[in-house]
Amino acid sequence: MMVREGGGDGISDRELTEALTRLQERVNDLRELRIGDRLLSMENLLQQIGKEYAMNYDKIKHISDRVSALETWKTSIRERVAVIAAGFGIMTSLIVRYGGSLMRILSGGTP
Repeated sequence: MMVREGGGDGISDRELTEALTRLQERVNDLRELRIGDRLLSMENLLQQIGKEYAMNYDKIKHISDRVSALETWKTSIRERVAVIAAGFGIMTSLIVRYGGSLMRILSGGTP
């Protein structure tokens, strides 16, 4: 079967089929390129997200380390305050118990 265009030379079915096949292959190649470009864009985006995640993880880790250090410092302060309070308690009980004798000794009297 011959296809005529404007009375010109005919193109055989085989030539037309081959031309359409080449055209379809080219369209497929272009689609693959677009898909490849999209995949590359997605890969770049995922890499960017990964970098930001790593940076945020480092920041969170740093903050976590600081919080741990503050907790340790807070515990240390509580222990020191407890020791100081116990010392004041002992001093207060000694003053209450022996304060009168201490005052007589300091004033030059007998205990």
